[in-house]
Amino acid sequence: MHEIDDITQRLLRAHGELIGGEALMKCLGYRTARAYQMAVRNGHVPVQTFELRGRRGRFARTVDVAYWLNSLGQDKQGAAE
Repeated sequence: MHEIDDITQRLLRAHGELIGGEALMKCLGYRTARAYQMAVRNGHVPVQTFELRGRRGRFARTVDVAYWLNSLGQDKQGAAE
């Protein structure tokens, strides 16, 4: 199984198709809710997030988060090979 498939499957099992709240914030590497809120406000969140009618907070597609996580360090990995 490829690394991206493993990351995707683990996140989907844990969170379902959508991830939000503290789980999203932590997956994206924000240590505090304030840091995440500022990134949202300034347009610096690395994946597309959105609001859902009748729900609080912002959400992202779990698959998008998995792809972003997998992309981290790709440049360094290619240089080392």
